[in-house]
Parts: sequence; C-alpha cells; structure tokens
Amino acid sequence: MFADRFDGARYVNDVSYLIRLQPNSLDEKGLKREVCVPERLMHRLVYLAVAYELPLLSRLPVAEDYEEWTYPEAQAVSLERELAFLLQRVSDPLLTTVLRPFTTLVTVAIRHPHGRSIVVETPY
Repeated sequence: MFADRFDGARYVNDVSYLIRLQPNSLDEKGLKREVCVPERLMHRLVYLAVAYELPLLSRLPVAEDYEEWTYPEAQAVSLERELAFLLQRVSDPLLTTVLRPFTTLVTVAIRHPHGRSIVVETPY
C-alpha cells in the first residue's frame, strides 16, 4: 500500500534543497560538488535525525524559517558521524540515495586543504 514511498519517481516534481560547499562548491581537484535533495526526502532525513536525537542533522530547516543553514568547518566531522550513524541504521533505499552523496560532500569538506563549510539552501 505504501510501496510508492520508496519510488524515486514520486519525488521528481518536488522542489529541492541544495547542499553545497562554501566558499565555493569546488573540491580540491576543482570539481563541482553539490547534492540536490527533494523536499519530502529532506523532511524524512530531518525527522529521523530528531527521533535519534542527532544534534546537527536535526537542525536542518524543514520549513520556510531559513533560506539557508550553514555547518561551519568545525562541525564537519560530527556531521559526518551523524550521517554514518543513520546510514548504518536506515534500510530505506531511497533515503540512502540521499545520505551517501551528502556524506561524500561532507568528507570532501573535511579533507579540503583550505577547509570548507557545508551549506544547505532551502527551496524557499
């Protein structure tokens, strides 16, 4: 009955959040690194983070409260740990398609020689 919740086609027309590096979206090799997340999948991620009491991910904006949310470079390692925690526990195949690239982006921020913050831009 709810199988369509795991079908990516259901979310194709959602507005998307953009997760990117700051001050620019380029990694150490000059490649652009961004992740687009459909709005309802972002809500799924945030509500799981709230349920598991993950302090950084639970602060992601899910309403029109903010235009963007920034995780400073100093929080990147903790953010990576929270994402890894969810990846180990979530069996939702569609959500893992969001968690993996988000985790990769955070890892790029951590390893960048000049450091990078992670910015989440809301679609509003």
